This record gives sequence, C-alpha cells and structure tokens, in this order.
Amino acid sequence: MLHRSSGIEDKAGYCNEKLPFPVLLDTDGQVARSYGVRAHPAHFLIDKEGNLIGAAPGARNWASEESRNLIRFLVEQHKKGQERQDKI
Repeated sequence: MLHRSSGIEDKAGYCNEKLPFPVLLDTDGQVARSYGVRAHPAHFLIDKEGNLIGAAPGARNWASEESRNLIRFLVEQHKKGQERQDKI
C-alpha cells in the first residue's frame, strides 16, 4: 500500500521492481485507517475473499527467494486452515 500523498508516478516507480502482486494506491487514506497502518509502505497478503493472511510494515525485497518462500508458506498455511474449517 502506498501513502495517499504518493502519486501515480510513485506507484509506477515502486512497481518497476516487477512485483508479483498488485499495489494499492490509497488516495484518501481509508484503507490505511481500516488496517491501522502507521508506516509506509505497508504490505498485506489478502486472500480472494478479503481475509488478511499476513502483514509487513516498511520496505521489503519481495523479489528475493526468502520473501517468495515466506509468501508461499503463509498461503499454504491459510489454505490448510480453510480446509480444516470446511470439514467442520
């Protein structure tokens, strides 16, 4: 998530890192307030239903193998949790 004072140019520059996920430009600060964001950029891993899977404040190297492994792990754990709930 980029701060509301960031412009389209900032978003484009941030996305030049070829990130494998969308970047939200929070123009009015509504999303930041709803997630309790206090630092920018803020990163959230959200499933298709809008459920929060993970969060990380500040800049990160999301292109690193370590970051990709973390995202894979979080997604897998989330899927396992959903499968358990579906069985109940």
